[in-house]
Amino acid sequence: MNNNIVSTNNTTYNTTYNYDIIYNQSIIYSTLNNTTNHLLHIEKRYWCLCLMIFSIATLFGNSLVVLSVLRERSLRNATNWFIVSLAIADISLAILVMPLATWLESGNTLTFEVNDTEFKSWSEHQFWNAVTFS
Repeated sequence: MNNNIVSTNNTTYNTTYNYDIIYNQSIIYSTLNNTTNHLLHIEKRYWCLCLMIFSIATLFGNSLVVLSVLRERSLRNATNWFIVSLAIADISLAILVMPLATWLESGNTLTFEVNDTEFKSWSEHQFWNAVTFS
């Protein structure tokens, strides 16, 4: 702390500067902020890992459905062909949508310029693919 005594024309002013308190508060804030950022980084890694596991599981499980109907003649009926079409739709989502979602969740951005209309079109395309394929 700095104590300064200023005197002017028989009047004395005693001023105290509290730089230490402000400095300590900024250290505490900085420490809390860094801890919060670190926890958010760990949480993002967790969600990215979950998205990758879901993508791989979706791809693997639906591939088994398609292969089982293609290999086994007794499974080739209208109902199972419908299930195969749904499995193919899920495979396309696992290949096209989930990796991009994982990429964006990890904090990365798209490297190409997208205007507002193209972005809305891309978002709608993803939505309708999910609705149609599911």
